[in-house]
Amino acid sequence: MNDGKPLDIYIEEASELLVKIESLLIELENNNNSPEIVDELFRALHTIKGSGSMFGLDIIASFTHELETIFDLVRKKELQISNQLINYSLKAKDHLEYLLKNIDNTKISPETEELIKAFREFLPKNIESKKDSTETKKTIVKEETKEILNTFRIIFKPITEILLRGVNLNLLLKELSSLGEALITPHYEYSQKFKEINPEFCYFWWTIILTTKKDINDVKDVFIFVEDYCELKIDKIDDFTILEESKKIGEILLEKGDISKEQINDILKENKLFGKLAVEKGYITPDKLQSALDEQAQIQKIRGKQKELESLATIRVKYKKLDDLVNIVGELVTLQAQFTQYSLKNKEPEFVSLTENLERLTSELRDQSMDLRMIPIVDTFNSLYRVVRDISQNLGKEIHFITSGTDTQLDKNIIDKLKDPLVHIVRNSIDHGIELPHEREHKNKPKIGLICVSAYNEGANVVISIKDDGAGLSKEKIWKKAIERGLIKNESLLSDKEIYDLIFLPGFSTAEVTTEVSGRGVGMDIVKKNIESLQGTIEINTEPDKGSEIILRIPLTLAIIDGLLINISEEFYIINLSLVAECIDLKDEVIDKSQGKKIAHLRNEMIPYISLRDLFEIPGEKPAIEQLVIINIENQRIGLVVDNVIGQNQTVIKSIGKVFTAVDEISGASILGDGTLAFVLDVNRIIRKQIKKNMSVII
Repeated sequence: MNDGKPLDIYIEEASELLVKIESLLIELENNNNSPEIVDELFRALHTIKGSGSMFGLDIIASFTHELETIFDLVRKKELQISNQLINYSLKAKDHLEYLLKNIDNTKISPETEELIKAFREFLPKNIESKKDSTETKKTIVKEETKEILNTFRIIFKPITEILLRGVNLNLLLKELSSLGEALITPHYEYSQKFKEINPEFCYFWWTIILTTKKDINDVKDVFIFVEDYCELKIDKIDDFTILEESKKIGEILLEKGDISKEQINDILKENKLFGKLAVEKGYITPDKLQSALDEQAQIQKIRGKQKELESLATIRVKYKKLDDLVNIVGELVTLQAQFTQYSLKNKEPEFVSLTENLERLTSELRDQSMDLRMIPIVDTFNSLYRVVRDISQNLGKEIHFITSGTDTQLDKNIIDKLKDPLVHIVRNSIDHGIELPHEREHKNKPKIGLICVSAYNEGANVVISIKDDGAGLSKEKIWKKAIERGLIKNESLLSDKEIYDLIFLPGFSTAEVTTEVSGRGVGMDIVKKNIESLQGTIEINTEPDKGSEIILRIPLTLAIIDGLLINISEEFYIINLSLVAECIDLKDEVIDKSQGKKIAHLRNEMIPYISLRDLFEIPGEKPAIEQLVIINIENQRIGLVVDNVIGQNQTVIKSIGKVFTAVDEISGASILGDGTLAFVLDVNRIIRKQIKKNMSVII
């Protein structure tokens, strides 16, 4: 099979629907009486099946058909939701993911047949599947046509004796309203005196404006049992395929037969409101005018919604194209920086003005192109529900999982790299944090444990918190294990924070027994490594028997950042501006010489600092007064000593070659306006390495 563009789009859309299906299944397990969830689930399965059949993906179509059949029975209240059904449905979702990744495989696998057999076991005894796994190799489904909104004008005039026929007009109008959005106007045109009115007779008729996705035959079916007892006229007055101007009141009244052309011409001779004059002349009754006005308003309302939907229409773009766009914008930012430097050097007024405009437009283009790559973190958070469900069931624990801040946005490249660390952290919270139900009850805790994952913006960063109400980290247990494994020396003097940070060391685990979930000493060190590769930080807050919180701080994007340009001797470096708190001169009166350590005394605060010249072993004379760049990181303030702080710089980050991969302190490079190369510093790792040097850690 050739992988053409339409097939690629189908695979992408089907993959998105499977993510949605997983969330719906877990939500359905917690709320199995929700018909809305079942309907949404059914529609998603139907879309995968129908489109798959259109592309000739018979195995996917036939397999999804089996799952669709099950949830059609659930929808019809012929089958009950159970934990076992949800389990198999989740397995089916995973299997569909496998089939999408192996799209060229045309043979039915044993796993496919096994799952089909399992689903047929759920069928009620009076329902037999019409096809077995070998007969359902081909499922033919007509391509679904695009749904179009139709608006009908229905004039329904029942005979006066219709109520004597046992017809409930209220139910009829209610059924009509269920087809879509209906505007119902009643009319009364009988001249009987009040004493002459028969309560068993109907003296009303109705004009209904119905906007629906159904066709005219579906509308006629509503009146199938009363068509012999009424005067019925159904006209399509709009299908919204052309967003033209709404009809005028006179046109609507003429179409309905409420007014003649001669009467319209007579009214138009006078410069007065058409509807008001038509009533004054006795051509129409007030209720007919109101009906026409309501019809006009309804059409305008629906057209407004259509225009709004069109204005919000989206297009699907390959992510590589967005990457290419950002790369081109990055080159443009570099070129703009060169123009700015040239204009400052030559100081030509006209050229300076043009450069300022170019800088403004480049900045806007940069922000817009970066926004295109920003996506909500909702799908990543939703995928964790499945992790919590499966692991908690495996370990016999009961857990309530809550997410918040799901609309927080991050660069898609970062979100993709965040998935594995988040899964590791949540798995550890379940395995090591949340206690078994009987243990929680013994501690006077609720039987059901709680894990909360939240996200929010903090300046140029996104903060993600993973919090549980479990047992918390045991400082004594971590200390003991670290000594047993030779990770620290017995005489090490570490703070509580440094002890808790030991869980990030390779090979560290406090688990007594190795399980499928944890205990192999692999996990948190990888988490830390992945977070730091994103220029992020990770910190732990914990309290015995109260729970733990792991906080991740991640930059919004790594492609183009606002940086602080510094230099040491002839070399230039860039620090992410979002980390910088302030810059000061490192004068003698600032340096605290009493301790014999590199500490600055600033506004009654002791700030340790690191000399980048010493760290990178850069030769040459130091300037008379060095600069101190104070960094906020993990709720600490640490200084970096540099020769000069040059200023803010729009930084396009480029990957560095293999030569620099072993240099932890460097995360990327950028080209300055004059063509000079500047290295982007990984401040997190610089500080981390310096802290380790001061600890007695054997690694």
